[in-house]
Amino acid sequence: KKKSAANNEDDDNNNDNITEQFQFTPQTPQPKLPEPLTTDEIESLHGPYITRRIKVRSIEQKSWQRLDPPGGGFGLFGWHTIPHDTNEIIITEGEFDAMAVYQAT
Repeated sequence: KKKSAANNEDDDNNNDNITEQFQFTPQTPQPKLPEPLTTDEIESLHGPYITRRIKVRSIEQKSWQRLDPPGGGFGLFGWHTIPHDTNEIIITEGEFDAMAVYQAT
């Protein structure tokens, strides 16, 4: 495992980021993958929700962001916090706004 600072050669890449590179040789022993878990086993370990996507954003440049895995839909951030008997919801532009509304209501 090799860590290196983000490329700071030009202003567009001047961010406080860390890149992690995982390098293997053909002789590197490959780890054995665990057997797939059932839905019940996953819920007992992680609860009824699992991480489907991670959004990473630069602290310095708000416009720099990356999604892992790339592609796919977004869904509604915070959907799991809405009670089933709710009649109204507030939809915000971003995740931070959604968290602020959740804390205030």
